[in-house]
Amino acid sequence: MAKLHSGILGDFTRNNKGVIAPITAVMIVVLVVVAGAAIDFGRAVNTKRVVTNALDNAVLALSYKLSTQMMTQAQAEAEFHKYFKANSNTSGYGQPNQGGPTDGSASSNNGVYRDVIVHEPTLVIDNVAGTVFAKVNADVPTNFIHLLNILDGTDPEKDVALTASAEASFPTRDAEIALVVDVTGSMKNHIGDLREAAEDLAVTLLPVEVTPEDAKVRISLIPYSTGVRFKEGAKTVSNNKASSSRYCVTEREGQDATTDAPYDQRRSGSISYFGGGSSNCSSSSKLVPLTADRDKMVSEIRKLNTNGATAGHTGIGWGWYTISPNWADLWRSIDPNSVPGPYNDDELLKFAVLMTDGQFNTIFRQVKERKEKRCKYKAGNWKNFDTWDDEEDLCQLDPARESNNLAKSMCDNMKTSGVTVYSVYYNTGGGSTPAEIMRYCASTSDQFYYADNKAELIAAFAEIARNIQQIFLSK
Repeated sequence: MAKLHSGILGDFTRNNKGVIAPITAVMIVVLVVVAGAAIDFGRAVNTKRVVTNALDNAVLALSYKLSTQMMTQAQAEAEFHKYFKANSNTSGYGQPNQGGPTDGSASSNNGVYRDVIVHEPTLVIDNVAGTVFAKVNADVPTNFIHLLNILDGTDPEKDVALTASAEASFPTRDAEIALVVDVTGSMKNHIGDLREAAEDLAVTLLPVEVTPEDAKVRISLIPYSTGVRFKEGAKTVSNNKASSSRYCVTEREGQDATTDAPYDQRRSGSISYFGGGSSNCSSSSKLVPLTADRDKMVSEIRKLNTNGATAGHTGIGWGWYTISPNWADLWRSIDPNSVPGPYNDDELLKFAVLMTDGQFNTIFRQVKERKEKRCKYKAGNWKNFDTWDDEEDLCQLDPARESNNLAKSMCDNMKTSGVTVYSVYYNTGGGSTPAEIMRYCASTSDQFYYADNKAELIAAFAEIARNIQQIFLSK
């Protein structure tokens, strides 16, 4: 009996080799399929990363474009597809890719695999909300994953379908910037510094690839000294008093001396025109109304030259007028593209950038009245100006004090109207008073800059440009 059992067990031991071999073979196949499926999944994961990265970059690039210029739907779609294809190295849509790698090296740099099919992305631009949304589908062919489906009895899927989406926002606002710069005699040895700083600001805010017709940012240039050279409109606003040789306009007369009321506003039936009390403006430094023409702005900045004394309040006033909607009629008569937008537009930002290197020291609007009162002038000072405390006593007014006070009042009114003011004091030896005026005019303490040398002046203008751009580009 024992021998019989031993024989049976022996037979079983010999026969189990035929059972284990098929099981082993099946397990090897399964392991190969699983390992291959891991490769397939890795390809899918890499493809998802590449496509998502390309979609993000394309959406962000288009959002920036929309923030700086006007675009039609067709133009926006063309820009989006250009960036998406460049970042994914996708040759076309709806067919196996022709430009990507054939191995497992898919990355954000060399694009999706050649056998991957990327379908045309869906692009939705909401100009009201200021958003860009894009979604894309892609099919990644597999070599092993579909075998797992066969093994478990389900229908085989030879492709892994992927979906990626991205969204970004862009501002729908426009921006107007008045650049008010000091070109007085004291800047003679530093005018090159100013040219460089101002040009850097202009080219930062007016991108080279944006045409003037499509731009959403416009800048005006107001160089000031004894007055402001304004050839196109000097005689109009000064009632023909402005010198025809230099076309100098000075400060405003009458009740609207520190407001931006229309230049031809009537008070008691008469118009308080601007004075034409100087012919000492720089012949090459001229007022440029709002423009989005980068080349024009750079050209005029490079022409800046110095001359005359410092009527700082005049420069501030004219800077304000270039972005004031109350002056729309005048700017329209000169260039329809320079007309400022309204104050109460939520989609429009207004900025003024003020710069000086010295004491405000020149006024004109009360010269005639002083002469009529026979006020005495001696040793460079108006009589008893140190005891000045009565604005009605014209004989005791000091030009520097009056220019400073007019400048402060203009800055107050300009900020109240909704203009954000940045200011820069360039310390070339002008003393503490002009620095205080610039500090006073700035909308906040962080928007005032003190520069001791060329590098600091250029850095100040560059930071102002970046800050304005950040405000403008934020939602």
